[in-house]
Amino acid sequence: MFMKKMMAAAAALVTGFAAFTGSATAEDWPTKPITVIVTYAAGGNADLQTRIEAKYLEPILGQPIKVVNVPGGGHIPGVVKFLKEPADGYTWLRFASPSTVIGPLVRNTPFDPVEDFVPAWMATQGSTVLYVPKDSPIQTFDDFLAAAREKDLVMGVNNIGAPPHLSAVALTQSFDTKFKILAMKTHGAALNAMIGGNVDVVIALTTHGKQFSDDVRAIAILDERKDFFEAHLPGVPTLPEVYPDVQVGNWIKSGLTAKQGIDPAIIDKLVDATRQVFENPDFQEEYAVVNTLVPVYGTEEVMADIKKGIAFYTPILSELGLLKSK
Repeated sequence: MFMKKMMAAAAALVTGFAAFTGSATAEDWPTKPITVIVTYAAGGNADLQTRIEAKYLEPILGQPIKVVNVPGGGHIPGVVKFLKEPADGYTWLRFASPSTVIGPLVRNTPFDPVEDFVPAWMATQGSTVLYVPKDSPIQTFDDFLAAAREKDLVMGVNNIGAPPHLSAVALTQSFDTKFKILAMKTHGAALNAMIGGNVDVVIALTTHGKQFSDDVRAIAILDERKDFFEAHLPGVPTLPEVYPDVQVGNWIKSGLTAKQGIDPAIIDKLVDATRQVFENPDFQEEYAVVNTLVPVYGTEEVMADIKKGIAFYTPILSELGLLKSK
């Protein structure tokens, strides 16, 4: 009996200590450097966005933020590395469409974003754009269609199954055209291949218009929301402006997520700090070079948007035969 009482008292003490330390951790967070895992290579848009955000968050949080790139493997190695870390607010994942929406829909992944992620905020809104070389005779979307019907154009995209590839497939279905798809792993590689004369057209993101403005020209934004992208591509029409009956769209967004088990108070502290950053005019000017800032704050709000992305791509991938079998 005496031993049972001692064990119960010890268990109560451990429980109380855990509760105390958990509360103190959330209250004091952060007390040491923070890591953000990016499942893309260094130098890409996701990497640049994260580093700009980190630069402005560091003085507010009072701790350095280290960006760790874990590219490749369909984003799975980077997500798995993130999920192996404690849910203590010192390791975060930069989630994006391929790792959070498309990837888990097309392949078996050792994680479920809806079950395993606790997103804090979402920062960006992107879309896909049809680009040609600066000196191309293709001036309009109709010129592009005429060229595509005359011969099978070589179309560069970053990855099979990624939003640009899905946009390319949507074009073939909507306009009865065919393309030779060349996947180049990154948007930059696809655009450089086009500049070098190895592909005819490229579908990349809205921000690439400015980044490659000396060498490429945007023909059409493959999205219906022109207001989000006007700053990056002034005067470039959306596809529905040219063909009102054609329905196009994308879910290309990214943000930061913790894993299940994190103290909600840490999420709140990061959201408060991030809100200050996103409202900083200096940050907005710097960030505008790499993406369109459309903030969404809070776990419930961001997760609801992620579920919209899953609902958007599920029928598209199913029609293409890319949806994984259950």
